[in-house]
Amino acid sequence: MRIASAAEIAALTAHQPDPAAVQPPEPGSEAALTQPLPLPDAPAPRGFKLNLHPDWRKPHDHPAWASRLQQETWRTGVLLVWDQDLKRIIGLSASQALHLLADIHSCDQWPQEGIILGVPMSRIVLSQPDRPPEAILVDQIVLSPAETAALLNLLHDNEPALRKRAEADEVDKRRCLGRVCAILLNAAAKQRAQLARGETNPDLPADQPAQSDSS
Repeated sequence: MRIASAAEIAALTAHQPDPAAVQPPEPGSEAALTQPLPLPDAPAPRGFKLNLHPDWRKPHDHPAWASRLQQETWRTGVLLVWDQDLKRIIGLSASQALHLLADIHSCDQWPQEGIILGVPMSRIVLSQPDRPPEAILVDQIVLSPAETAALLNLLHDNEPALRKRAEADEVDKRRCLGRVCAILLNAAAKQRAQLARGETNPDLPADQPAQSDSS
């Protein structure tokens, strides 16, 4: 075994970048989205994070206690908030995260009381059909003032990336809606063409011809 000389060590280290000089990519930038993902680590018992990677690149680092539905929330959510003791995971979209940022700004009590996060849903009382839907929060998690301040800083630092992601999500939503409308219109056009040719009613079984009114 030969020990490298001081000159050889200096030559090797001269080509290595200074870790302090290497700047991390901007959150949400192209470099951040394309860089290799770190190996998944077990998340802390309680916390929150932003996941701005495309869904297909998100690491499967969900908590071990997460149910299948919660694992899907972990994969698709942009802002993730979780609590191991409560066995709850909240996943908000980029648009919802931006609304949350605005809500925190408009709230004067959070420095003393913190905030309550949850999954927004609408509750409908079937026995009262005239009653309008009620907006509620399910799977609630209470954040302390210190946790709220940390979340506010996280959302502030990544606001441009969140807006970019929200715009992309809106484009995808409109594209999917357009595809659904095209499928429905195409099906309706085929049905009208079949009826115009006097063919069997497409809603009836093939062995049951449409009955005509002989009166």
